[in-house]
Amino acid sequence: MTVNISIRVPDGVVIASDSLASSLKPIQAEMQLGPIKCESCDHEMQGGVIQTPLIAVPGSSTPLASKLFYVGNYGVTFFGTSSLNGRSLFNHVMVFRTSTYKSSMTLEEIAQGLANQLKEAADADPNASQAPQGTVIVGFQVCGYDESDIDAGRTVVMTIRAKVEPQREDYSDYGVTVTGQDAIVRKLFSNPESTATATPNFSVMTLADAIDYARFLVQSTSDYHRFADMVPTVGGPTEVALVTKWIGFKFIERKKLLGDDTTRLNVGKMALLHV
Repeated sequence: MTVNISIRVPDGVVIASDSLASSLKPIQAEMQLGPIKCESCDHEMQGGVIQTPLIAVPGSSTPLASKLFYVGNYGVTFFGTSSLNGRSLFNHVMVFRTSTYKSSMTLEEIAQGLANQLKEAADADPNASQAPQGTVIVGFQVCGYDESDIDAGRTVVMTIRAKVEPQREDYSDYGVTVTGQDAIVRKLFSNPESTATATPNFSVMTLADAIDYARFLVQSTSDYHRFADMVPTVGGPTEVALVTKWIGFKFIERKKLLGDDTTRLNVGKMALLHV
């Protein structure tokens, strides 16, 4: 899974995500049932072999997955599966950017177009297509500004589920949108028994504070998964990007993809990317 954060403040939209990707392997056990003897009539039933329901268990994982991308001047960050129909999400985004995206497209058109592409891939994926109806396969946030957006940026969340049409949610106020593993963030947002308010006043938050707060929410979820008695599904380096009305999309923190910084021993190292 993952955790995605987008924070809308007066001067821009900050987007953050973790980098851990895990694959799930379906396991199905067989059990011998019987023979069974009836206590009342002594009749013996031979029984046979039965199969247990499929159970998904974590398989391989990597802390170096890419979940935060750009399409034009918009930011896109993903949750759910890390690949569809044998292709990574990076591959799907690149195909969309080179074959479908046009500079005249609005935020909603990008969100719907990318959702249609991923839904087609999910329907063709042998595993995703067999999932129970309504199961979340993949989802993403698209964040940014259209020409008519002045006061605040916007976030559109698209969720692709098995055997149903993609679901869309729109957010246009100052605030935060969380997708993926949101349980820890929801706990952080719960008001304690005091006069404190757990959520910040986003209408007066600076970009620097929004960047720190986005990092804090992702890292808190990542640290919880690291230390909890569970198989972590959030982790790895935190990537952060900024979208403003004036300069468009800009990475603030991004994993290095050169030399020793791609090894597991140095997976925590980050680089500032100037564009």
